[in-house]
Amino acid sequence: MADPSSTPPPADLRAIARQVADATTFNTLVPAFEERLLIVAEGIEFHKDQMRAANAARGVPDKTLIIPDYLQDKLGADVNVASDGTITFASLPQRVNFTVRFVTTKPDYKAALETAGAHVIYNGHARFGRGPCFGDDPTPGNQWGNGTSADPGTCPDGIFRFGFPFLAVPLSEILEHGYFADPVSGDDPIPPRAECHPDIRGHYSSLRRVPLRTLSSRPATSARVVSLLSVTGDPDETYWSYHDFENGRREPFIVMHADWQNSATAPLDLGGTDLQCRVLCHFGCSSFLHNFPVLRKLRGWTRTEDDRFAFWCTSTSDSFIDARWIHRLFTYPEDNAFQSWKPSLDYAVAHANRDLRNVHQSYQVI
Repeated sequence: MADPSSTPPPADLRAIARQVADATTFNTLVPAFEERLLIVAEGIEFHKDQMRAANAARGVPDKTLIIPDYLQDKLGADVNVASDGTITFASLPQRVNFTVRFVTTKPDYKAALETAGAHVIYNGHARFGRGPCFGDDPTPGNQWGNGTSADPGTCPDGIFRFGFPFLAVPLSEILEHGYFADPVSGDDPIPPRAECHPDIRGHYSSLRRVPLRTLSSRPATSARVVSLLSVTGDPDETYWSYHDFENGRREPFIVMHADWQNSATAPLDLGGTDLQCRVLCHFGCSSFLHNFPVLRKLRGWTRTEDDRFAFWCTSTSDSFIDARWIHRLFTYPEDNAFQSWKPSLDYAVAHANRDLRNVHQSYQVI
């Protein structure tokens, strides 16, 4: 019978022994570390290098809230940043080796969500609930809509559809960002109330078919409205709309197709994604209102005891929540390797929210 002391430890311990010189047996078992992968999807205007450059241009002295800077400021040399931007950190109390990778495109975001066991974090604009938005160019264009290529289903930029089937966007936002809005034609029946974003439901009795030519009295603006909303170029086309306030000014809101499945960007949408990640964080503005019901109710991605976790922001968020969140994941003080992730995630929620309150942010992670 083999000597048990000479047998390699099981895979869940992967022990390394301290040995006497020339010895062939183990005498001290070192508990193994669990490997955890975090994938951070940086949306348009939220790339860490772009934010660092923008801070420098504005003369902002404190740049540490960008993920690598923040973590190194808080945790020092234990945080390793490779030349490709990948971050590694070993948490001794948790017995967890963390690896953080970054992606910036729709296909890579989809691949992240389909990575078994991954902790996926989106940091970027929520686009009024239409979904995560990707791109390198923040100037007006279709990267703020379905994407800039002829095939939205393979396009690296634009919206990854994650929304209610129908939602509304203020006309000024469409004009500002200059994308084809994919509006709901007045030739179609009124969108079913049950398939509408809560904001539309609150104005459901006010929905009207509105001709494009009536949306602006200024010829130049009117021509741009037609170019961004019309399918045929006819200013007499009608689209479903209602009026509400945006930034203190009453204006038309345009009802848009925003469905999370079978969308104009399929399969780069929630319905076309085989969700295999263990944690999904959508840290866009008001994502709990916009997207929680879509994921949990419409998509039916139900949490289990130790899988399918999801986290959101309660209101208008900032660009630095991902840095705070990852810092708190790294600093959970208990051993939880090869155990439930729930205690460490609960810790991250509580302490990240405390950090937000300390800097007078009004939103929270939920």
